[in-house]
Amino acid sequence: MRLDTANTILDCIDHYAATQPTARAASFLVDGDAQEETLDYGELRRRARALAATLRREGAADAPVLLLFHSGIEFLIGFFACLYAGTSAVPANVARNRHQYERLRLILEDAHSVAVLTTDELRATVLAGLNAEASGLRVLTEHAVAEADADAGAETEATRVGGDDVAFLQYTSGSTGHPKGVMVTHAQLLANVRAIRDSGPMAEHFCCGGWLPQFHDMGLIGMSLAPLALGGQVAFISPLHFLQRPLRWLRLIQRYRISISPEPNFALEMCARIPREQIPPDLDLSSLDGLYCGAEPVNAQTVARFVEAFAPFGLSADAVKPCYGLAEATLIVSGGATAPEHRVVHVERKALAQGRALPIAADSDDAQAVVCCGSVVAGHRLIVVDPDTGARRADGEVGELWFSGPSVASGYWRNPEASAATFGARSPDCEGAFMRTGDLGFMLGDRVHVTGRIKELIILRGRNYYPTDLEATIVEAALEQEPRAAGAFAAAFAFDESSASGVAALLELPRGMPLSAIDRSAIVERVRTAMTQAHDLTLKALIVVEQGGIPRTSSGKLQRRKCAKMYLKGEFAESKAVESTPTESRPAKSAPAETASIETAVTP
Repeated sequence: MRLDTANTILDCIDHYAATQPTARAASFLVDGDAQEETLDYGELRRRARALAATLRREGAADAPVLLLFHSGIEFLIGFFACLYAGTSAVPANVARNRHQYERLRLILEDAHSVAVLTTDELRATVLAGLNAEASGLRVLTEHAVAEADADAGAETEATRVGGDDVAFLQYTSGSTGHPKGVMVTHAQLLANVRAIRDSGPMAEHFCCGGWLPQFHDMGLIGMSLAPLALGGQVAFISPLHFLQRPLRWLRLIQRYRISISPEPNFALEMCARIPREQIPPDLDLSSLDGLYCGAEPVNAQTVARFVEAFAPFGLSADAVKPCYGLAEATLIVSGGATAPEHRVVHVERKALAQGRALPIAADSDDAQAVVCCGSVVAGHRLIVVDPDTGARRADGEVGELWFSGPSVASGYWRNPEASAATFGARSPDCEGAFMRTGDLGFMLGDRVHVTGRIKELIILRGRNYYPTDLEATIVEAALEQEPRAAGAFAAAFAFDESSASGVAALLELPRGMPLSAIDRSAIVERVRTAMTQAHDLTLKALIVVEQGGIPRTSSGKLQRRKCAKMYLKGEFAESKAVESTPTESRPAKSAPAETASIETAVTP
């Protein structure tokens, strides 16, 4: 297999372009249904090298190049053009408002970029949004390729790159402070692709597909680069087309006989809620061997509902494989062929709140379901430690997850202080440096279980509450007598200010469901009761908002700390929300909320 001897992913592309030039590399359904664009390996190499020649001629390859594309074939051409040109790619989300353009300007400043690659359709908007002419920023498209460069793409050697060269910068969401660019080298990228391949049923020339945004690490590596490094095919639709009609993803699997599809938990939830009568009787999901569920906490009930809903359509019971990863690890940390009987462990809820995972019968009143995220990928180490001292925690004890191995990123671009803090952690009980994930979890044997983020952990009266657990209870209680609210989401957060303190939550209604369509008071009462029974916790407030009311990052992750700040400032307008607390206990109200819109979502 070429991947085992390659030094860079370009070695893989060159090999397949030479040995199977007409083999399909990518298929993209432009309209989400039927209008297909395709790319074979020979064309991928030719077009990318031609654009790389243009980047070098324009002097744009002297620094990392920002990629601004909607999902599509052109993104792949642009990404590999950067690599062939000998520079680093910087995938980013296409901005849609002033605040998002400000974030892009921060990325350009941090990366010292002098050029942006985009499409003809977006070029004018990008020029204006980034004030490119005034700043001297070059905004290029593939159509800028000169005839001489097109010839160069076929005839001349690409700029030599090695395993230690930075392939791309994966910028963090930047929800607080400046965004940080995770430096991923060619060697680290290939090490993680090998780990992905070895963690599950991923043979050479397989088809991988889905709808994830290509600028996000899971969509970039898990959905796109991994199959291309193995000579396979990536088949995909845009995130927008999935969100409009989730059934399109399932039809994509059937059309291209997809065997691997990386997806977040919420995608399974949306599909599990599709009314049975709307599912085509000829839907066939039997090709799906590995549905790698990650990018956000995986809910045990969601997995069970999804498997039950689509088992009649050929879905194997063990196809869903929860996994865990993050950009600082390039992508995957743990995963694998987790058998259904190992996919969920039930532990004592009260003990877990005290930092211990004690297995208990599933039907116990105090049982808390925790999803297993598989085993640590081969060639890497994961330890659980006290986040303050670095002392190693015992099996079944909750602590921070620390990771090390060949696919751990090199650090943050031009940020040595943050790099040392995150990538240079040391434990008195283990040799070598580790990368701090910032996530809490525990090990049971060789299996990894993630419980939440350290920064989002809610601590009250000496007990630990994980927002995801509270949110699952809120949604379940809300749906109890409101089946129309299927697809709702929640965000739980703690706040602390002299005039108000405690735990509050937002409940976001699904697309097309106005506040007037539900009995909000009844939902509030059911949620209050459920929170008391399940968690011995009383919410300070439950705020019901319409679709788009919960703030998220550009990759769709809940911004719980921003929710707390907005709540304390009274930024949820009366027309958009109802609280469970009496009027006199609310924080002072300021200006009406500018309700956040859903980004091209990966992890709502």
